[in-house]
Amino acid sequence: MFNTLRKGGIFYILQKGGKDQAPSLRIGQITDKTEPVNAMGMPVQNFGMQMETFVTIEVKAGDDTYKFEKLSSNEAMRFYPAENTFVTDSLDLVMQEWDSTFRTSSQVLETMPYHQSVVDADETIRCQLNPQLAKEKEQEAKIGALEGKISGIEGTLGTIQEMLAKALNTGGGNRKSNNQ
Repeated sequence: MFNTLRKGGIFYILQKGGKDQAPSLRIGQITDKTEPVNAMGMPVQNFGMQMETFVTIEVKAGDDTYKFEKLSSNEAMRFYPAENTFVTDSLDLVMQEWDSTFRTSSQVLETMPYHQSVVDADETIRCQLNPQLAKEKEQEAKIGALEGKISGIEGTLGTIQEMLAKALNTGGGNRKSNNQ
């Protein structure tokens, strides 16, 4: 629990990664901890009533210093969704969180072939659902084939022109004119 944290204690920062970031684990030491305060940030005056209190800690991990504010004194871990980051001072809790994250990713990877087949079948199914789209795709294919044939014909004509030009240039000096 965060109320039992002490300076020099071990603290785990599991950054679970995101779209362009791989997961990483930072293990640091607690360098500072505030006294518990209430929800309004005022020091706690105990009049026999139980109230939720909060602490702020600083952690040094490598060359980086992290500050975690308003950690509930009664919590043993905290998840920051915006940063996709899990923090705790418990080795067991960080291992459980990592195991859960790993299992989820493994399950997703196991379903990749299925999801790839869905993507691959998209055009076929859309054409079945929309006959107009199927006609357009068919026309595009025909136009593409015609363009390919025309390109082939243009290439053949170019070759024939080159052959004629060579024949006329090399054989032209040997011809006799009938006008003489």
